Amino acid sequence: KIKRKGVAGDGRYWIYHLLSLSLLLVTNDKFPMINDITGFDEWRNLWSAIDEIEAKSPESRSQEEWAFELLFLHVGVLFFDEPEQGKALLNDSFQCFENQKTGKEDNWKSILVDLLISIMSYESVMLRSTASECFKMVCNDLDEAAIELIILHVKLKRRMTQKMTLKMTRTLTKTMKKTIVTISRMTLVTRKTVMYQWKKKTMRKMTKTMKKRT
Repeated sequence: KIKRKGVAGDGRYWIYHLLSLSLLLVTNDKFPMINDITGFDEWRNLWSAIDEIEAKSPESRSQEEWAFELLFLHVGVLFFDEPEQGKALLNDSFQCFENQKTGKEDNWKSILVDLLISIMSYESVMLRSTASECFKMVCNDLDEAAIELIILHVKLKRRMTQKMTLKMTRTLTKTMKKTIVTISRMTLVTRKTVMYQWKKKTMRKMTKTMKKRT
């Protein structure tokens, strides 16, 4: 059994209670800007999916349902900060959830994995952590297509890392060469300057000596 993080004493996610409180705000006329969020179809779909999962007891839920609920809840929070990004992410999540629930498409697991991998590239630490937790819940029941997708992304990441390392090495090599050339030129200039100063000093001494003799 996978230990879930962020769970309150009643078995629900803490973020579920947080988002439930947001409903009091979005239905309050004193907060017109927040109230506009209820006009989104995605917002209604969000709570429809969450309520459907919450209707089941914690013991009867599958790991996939726990993962979907966690994903939906964090996307709900995203609506208040980045509504457009939240709408796009929720559409993909909701479609995948419907496929899992109805069984219309057998590849919903690979779609979910692809979605979670894409979330891992987001700048939001919250969303990246959410994707990581969702992975832990569904990783024990992945099909061959989902596993192959993970392997593909790992290989692509390695190639990108290798390319970046090679590029950095080439850049560093060029920089070092330029530095060496610059130092060599500076050394040459310094040597010429020293020789000039020495010759000048020597000529002065010789001139003084000649004057004394005369």
